[in-house]
Parts: sequence; structure tokens; C-alpha cells
Amino acid sequence: EADIVILPDTTRVPDLNTNRGGLLYTDDGPLYPIANPEAPPAVLAAKQRAKERLLEEHRRLFYVALTRARDRLIICGFENRKSVSPDSWYALAERAAKEIGAEIIRDGESLHVVGDPADHPATSPTKRKPKAPAPQPELWLATPAPQDAPRPHLIRPFDAAGMDEPPPVSPFAENTRFRRGLLVHALLAKLPDVPRDSRRAIALQFIRMQNVEPGEAAALVEQTLAVIDDPQFAAAFSPSSRAEVAITAELPALGPLARVNGRIDRLAVSDDEVLIVDFKTNRPPPACEEDVSVLYRTQMALYRAAAERIFPGRRIVCGLVWTEGPTLMRLSNALLDAEMVRIAARLDPTGGRS
Repeated sequence: EADIVILPDTTRVPDLNTNRGGLLYTDDGPLYPIANPEAPPAVLAAKQRAKERLLEEHRRLFYVALTRARDRLIICGFENRKSVSPDSWYALAERAAKEIGAEIIRDGESLHVVGDPADHPATSPTKRKPKAPAPQPELWLATPAPQDAPRPHLIRPFDAAGMDEPPPVSPFAENTRFRRGLLVHALLAKLPDVPRDSRRAIALQFIRMQNVEPGEAAALVEQTLAVIDDPQFAAAFSPSSRAEVAITAELPALGPLARVNGRIDRLAVSDDEVLIVDFKTNRPPPACEEDVSVLYRTQMALYRAAAERIFPGRRIVCGLVWTEGPTLMRLSNALLDAEMVRIAARLDPTGGRS
């Protein structure tokens, strides 16, 4: 509902042409809408019934429109060379107004239907009521709209690192390594939800179902379990950890509007420690943390900074899992501290690229 409802185009009716190829469905079965000169009586009757149904729906929708207005209903339209259709909403409304005895005033090409005298001005000067003083505008109309809050500036690892993502290993050039990385990634994602005593058996069953040779399958499972059971990050693969965790935080150290959004592959939170693990699939593992791509160091430094804002007072530990291997690499605080200094140097105080 609305106080005022305007129907802008009401002088036409729906397209009633039934010679457009669609079938006519009747109780005796479907009929093809042959052109009227060649159509048998059954088709002509079906066409007429189809038109009647269209007009019934046309009038039903008009009833719905009529009942939406609380105070005013304004029915508009234009007259073309074919005049106003007698079945149009406009014609129906005009006939209804005449039937109920409403006063109709024609002003040029416009038609006004006057109902309750208390709601509408009279037409003759002698009957016209004194014009009420114009209401004073509401105070809010003259009040300037408040300024929108400044939009936060999203710090993305690519921007903060000042580089693009390094190219992955081509799955076409080294299909075996590519497939191995995907299998390791799947194990790392699923095994934490499996009871510890059942992990090895379920992992072997899964790998063997991927048509991996038994010897290679066993080695792959042992290496993956060694990562999951690593004492430094075992909590990140425990049943209490979480996978694919979205993280968002303001980073005022990088500018008053700086914000980081990310998604952490594995996250574990305890009373005094937060473990962050990110998987790197189909990337050659570096020999040491100093050889880690600048992009990945930037990413983990931003994740750590966000976690420090979200979990103040807790120790934040970050690591990367290279699925080619797989191998687990812990990133030192010294490395990430130095990377945050470099990030701040790359960005200006407002968070834009310098």
C-alpha cells in the first residue's frame, strides 16, 4: 500500500493476438491457432476463450492496483490514433466513475474525477473553499544531509607487497606434482575432522582411491601426517581448530582508514596463543624463510597484524604449508616485523600506494 498510487499507462490492453504459434489448450486437447479465415469453429472458440482469460487477468490486476492506494489514486494515459481501448484500465475507471455519480471535470485533454468534496476543491468559483495557508516545510528539508563516513581503504597483499602473485607450477608441465599437491591439500583440509586414531587408515584409503601406487600413497600419507602432528602447529589441525576462516580488522598503523580482509586456511585460538596456517599449493617450497616470496610474507604479516587487533594480548604464530612435499615452515616474528616495516614504507599515511 501507499498513500498515493499512480498508474501511468492505462489506455491500452494486453496483446490479444492468438496467431503467434503458441498452442491453445482446451478441455479437448491442444489446438493450433490457425488464422481466422481458415480456422474451424473449435479453434475460433478456443481463441475467444483465450482472449477472455487475458482480459480477466487484465481486470484482476486492475483490481489489485485500485486497492493499493490509501488516499489518492491517479490514473493516467495517452490517446493514440486508435483512441482509448474500451477494455483498458482508463476506460473501466471512467465508466465506473460515471456509474457512481462522481463529478467529472475535463480540463483540456485531462480528466479529473472528483469524489468527496472534503478532499477535492469545487470547480466553480462560488463553491471554491478558501485556500489554506501553505504548510511550513519541515525542518529536515532545509537541513543539509550529513556527510557519509569515509570508506575504509582495503589493504590487499598484492598492493602492500607492490607485486603480482608469482606464477604457479603449470599442471600441464608437471602433472604428477600438480596432482600430488591437490591430494595433500585435500588431506590437510579433511583429516583434522577425523579422529586421530583413524586418520592414517582413512588417508590411505582416500589416496589409494585416487589410483596412487601403494608405496607412493604410504609415503604421501606419512609426510602429511608429519605436518599435521608437528608439535609447533598440532593445535592448528586439531578438532577444535577451524578451516577457511574469514578475518577482517582495522590497521591504523598503516593509515587511519586501513583495513585488511583475508581468509585463513587453518586457525586455532587458545587462551594465550593464536595459530595461523596458510596452504601454498603447487608452489616450489623455499629452502628457508628468507626465500619466501615477498607476497606471502606480506600476506602473513597482514594476517598477524589483524589477529593482534582481534586477539589482543595473545601470542600470534604464523606458518606456511607447502603441499609439494609437504613441508611446514614457521615464520619468525623478526621476519614478519621487518615485513610490516616494509609494508608501511610502501604505503602512504592514507593507505594508498606511494
